Amino acid sequence: MNLATILSLIAIAISLFTLSIHLLKYLHTFPKVKIDVLNSYLFKIEGNQDRYASPYRLIIELNLVNKSEQPISIYEYNFVSKDIGERISMKGHHRPAQQYNIGSNMSINVSDTKLLKPPVNLSPYSSEYGVIVFTTIKELKTDSSEIDGSLIVKTSRKTYSIKMKAARSDL
Repeated sequence: MNLATILSLIAIAISLFTLSIHLLKYLHTFPKVKIDVLNSYLFKIEGNQDRYASPYRLIIELNLVNKSEQPISIYEYNFVSKDIGERISMKGHHRPAQQYNIGSNMSINVSDTKLLKPPVNLSPYSSEYGVIVFTTIKELKTDSSEIDGSLIVKTSRKTYSIKMKAARSDL
């Protein structure tokens, strides 16, 4: 083996070592948010209880965990379902009511739990628990007791889509 071959092999070894270090660092900083849908309820409200004219509300109880070493901000939630027909969203300007009456003896108190209103800033290796409220559901295209759909969470680094079911609470 001549000197040029040995130096080339050493250069390749150093390059592979450097590449592996950068690859590990990239994988370590890759955005990893775990989104757990704990409960979800869809219901029809009685009368006009907030500033939105839509008769239906969807409340989703979430646990958000940032498993990466970089902070992540959530700036929008969307819910898509063929049973609703159109994409509904929750952004920072949406203001749900503190409580919704869904029957003569039944109400849902939103103020008991933290509202995860965008923007939600997740520090590295931190978690947030709370609810999101979709207030702009105009109609339902089903009489089923469950609504199938996808929750889409838009963050500063990645968009996540979670399949979920929402139970009808007004039936």
